[in-house]
Amino acid sequence: MNYNDTLATYRRLLESNPGKALDLGCDTVAVLIDGQMRAAYRHADGRVDLGRAYDFNEEHWDEENECWAGDDSSLSTADSINHPTFFLLDAQDRDAASTGTDGEAQTIEQLRASVEAGLRELMQRCEEPVSLRYHGKVALEVCPRDYGSRVSICHDELGWTCVNYTHEGLIVDVFDQEGDESIHTASFLSDDLACTEDDD
Repeated sequence: MNYNDTLATYRRLLESNPGKALDLGCDTVAVLIDGQMRAAYRHADGRVDLGRAYDFNEEHWDEENECWAGDDSSLSTADSINHPTFFLLDAQDRDAASTGTDGEAQTIEQLRASVEAGLRELMQRCEEPVSLRYHGKVALEVCPRDYGSRVSICHDELGWTCVNYTHEGLIVDVFDQEGDESIHTASFLSDDLACTEDDD
């Protein structure tokens, strides 16, 4: 099991057990905070410190041994998945998990981080492009990670536009509502887009 599979499994377990934290050992738990996967410290009295929850870091994953760097082996990491233990969050913890930190309404930065994390998770898990309603008749298309740096903006009545960044530069394709073939394409080389010292 790799890093992404492990976090995806944590998420499935937590989604099936709302209002709870997943024991990872060493006084650490996995918890969903406003839909975002986080790790947190569990105090001796059982209280989960959501105010200092932090993101899982891929640098702490031992790819060769398929476990967290702090675990003895892959068996230790797998044990929390194969034999999960959950802790019920108290009322204060549940409020913090649904609003952000310490029961306060999320700040703009917290909302931005939550949306960004959700997009990363969606890109990792989706197998086909997924449409997200942005505003009114306009939607954004989120693609699987292996599609590269491609973003599409769609309009219910006016077709869609694909913005695709490649190693050579930028390609913009405009499609009508049928969307079968591009009605206009514009290409820009990296040298024409990137700033140089001469541009200052």
